[in-house]
Amino acid sequence: MLENSDFVGFAVLSVILSVTPGPDTMLVLSNAIAGGTKHGLATTVGVKAGTITHSLLAAIGVAAILLRFASFYTVLKTVGAAYLIVLGLLTVYKSLSNNHAAATEESPTPNKSYLRCFTEGYLSNILNPKVVVFYVAVLPQFVGPGDPVFLTTAKLASIHIGVSFLWLVSVSFFVGTARQWLTRPSVRRVIGAVSGLAIAAFGIRLAISKA
Repeated sequence: MLENSDFVGFAVLSVILSVTPGPDTMLVLSNAIAGGTKHGLATTVGVKAGTITHSLLAAIGVAAILLRFASFYTVLKTVGAAYLIVLGLLTVYKSLSNNHAAATEESPTPNKSYLRCFTEGYLSNILNPKVVVFYVAVLPQFVGPGDPVFLTTAKLASIHIGVSFLWLVSVSFFVGTARQWLTRPSVRRVIGAVSGLAIAAFGIRLAISKA
């Protein structure tokens, strides 16, 4: 059965992944800077709509796979651990790259409608292959052999969705007063490097774990 420590561990991972600079955060940031808090919130709702779509599809698909192929759990664990290690190292590399820092300074035009912000958020998330890999390779590692697969997957997905939603809402609300600090290249490099190392370490831990 899934222990409380597993939920805490997954929540910690969700926090790390949520605050790590990525396309969703950068899109919410740029739309909030260009159009204000409401534009950032509209983008956030779109992003979370995409995440909910991923979680529902994953809950159904992962349940079927785990019920039919018990050995596939090991494969998912290996792939998920490798993904976290690679993602962490790439995050460190990109955070220290001048090109990455410059690219995040781009901002859209300020005359977007809320519907357009929502659509951009949804497409940014639903078309992101990293989100797909997270829900089909990383999340199942926290589902034990004796757990109700669909229900446990839904609980874990709700933790990730809730944490990332709170993060993006915070970005939307505070970007107005902290826009100069948030967009400072040195700040992005430090946050990216620390988050990347933490993600890679989590992947190594998963790779060497026996469970």
